[in-house]
Amino acid sequence: MRYVTPLAVPRAMAVTGGITLAAAASMADALAMDLAGTPVEAVRISHSSGALDVPVGQENGRVALGGMLRTARRMISARVSVQASASVARSAA
Repeated sequence: MRYVTPLAVPRAMAVTGGITLAAAASMADALAMDLAGTPVEAVRISHSSGALDVPVGQENGRVALGGMLRTARRMISARVSVQASASVARSAA
């Protein structure tokens, strides 16, 4: 499945599209559930930039929970140099 926006096809699955697809996969009589085979409690959606893990829950036959699990990734790596005089002044204080 590809989530399409009006101006361009995004490289990754949008959060709203992922939650919507997971909700459909948990609902009886929905095409997405037919493709999943059985009603599901979580969906892993693969896309060109990785994957989305989306938990979904129902209450009284209605979708009551839709979430998103994301992992952090390193954005920057850096080194900091401290002058010897600064570290000596701190230890003396």
